[in-house]
Amino acid sequence: MKRIPIVILIIFILLSTISCNKYSKNSIYQVKHINDIECSKVPYNVSQIQSRIDTSFINSYFPYFNSNNNTLGIFFLEKNYKISIPIPLKKLIKKRRTNSDFYFYSLDSIFYFDRDLLGVFLFDSLGTIINKFSIKSKYPPNPITSNFFIFSKNSLYYSWLPKSDMSTRGSRKQTFEAISPICKVKIDNIISSANGYSSFSEYPNNYKTGNNYYNYGPNIYVGLNNQIISSYQANHNIYIYKNSELIAQKACRSNFIYEFDNIPDEYNSNLSYCQTFIGKEPKYTKFIVDPYNKWYYRITKLRMSLKKTDMKNAKWSIIILNDSFDIIGEALLPYSDYMPDIIIPSKEGLYIKRTAKSKEEFNGNLFLSLIQFTQ
Repeated sequence: MKRIPIVILIIFILLSTISCNKYSKNSIYQVKHINDIECSKVPYNVSQIQSRIDTSFINSYFPYFNSNNNTLGIFFLEKNYKISIPIPLKKLIKKRRTNSDFYFYSLDSIFYFDRDLLGVFLFDSLGTIINKFSIKSKYPPNPITSNFFIFSKNSLYYSWLPKSDMSTRGSRKQTFEAISPICKVKIDNIISSANGYSSFSEYPNNYKTGNNYYNYGPNIYVGLNNQIISSYQANHNIYIYKNSELIAQKACRSNFIYEFDNIPDEYNSNLSYCQTFIGKEPKYTKFIVDPYNKWYYRITKLRMSLKKTDMKNAKWSIIILNDSFDIIGEALLPYSDYMPDIIIPSKEGLYIKRTAKSKEEFNGNLFLSLIQFTQ
């Protein structure tokens, strides 16, 4: 009879161990601040544009969009100068654009995807339209996904979503189970002859149940070896594709995201509730490719209590992965020092947007902080 408590204790320890190891804890990295740079004549509130980083350039650079005057630019960090790019679409399309509408494949190959007109324009850094083509209405782009399209190896990839009823769990479940959310369009040498539409990938299981996370598709990126990387805001995995085939599904979970809530159907049309939900809910916001160090970074927004928000204590995190998509570690960064909306890999480390500390700084030039990670 004396052995029974020991057996129970052993079972309890084993169960506790299994429970505590549902996912591996990421090693915590420290952030080492190197220096700050001022981006001359680049406003603080510009938005970074997703781009294919060309390592043949001696200087690091990043493309940006200024929503205040609807203009584009490229800033070269080490030389501290910018190139302004005229947008040739101002006379063609009178609408409010966002940084998500553009993709920089190279300095002379800039894509603009108009989700409303179902059109894609290719232009160069002089603002000259090189070509354009229309997207078939059968494959409409996702209306709200942030990083919704990329270009790689003569193919356009984008997150798409047919017109669907998203108001109920049942209708969402039906949609998420029925479609493959990434569309591939083969592009010939003459871009206007787009052809060969196909779709691939599938939604994660927690989406297929019909949960409403207020995001309905994957953000997509190009990997170091031209893989297509799919990342969902409310899913702990990333999905890696080659030639439209899934080659790996990798756990990429933050130490600091424990669960995802979803919006009940009865609040689906309550704008105030949904705005509060977006503000407080954790999510995976970006996936950044670092060709200099052969690393990847998954950027996370952590859960916030909007009523108790304290910028001195509020933090976000960067998950660091190697070129095989295995987690190396994770670093916490305070919003009081760094903002996650602009992050640029370089040979020396990561340049990250420095938080404005005053109204003058907010209305002034953009400052970037160079950081490195240490164990």
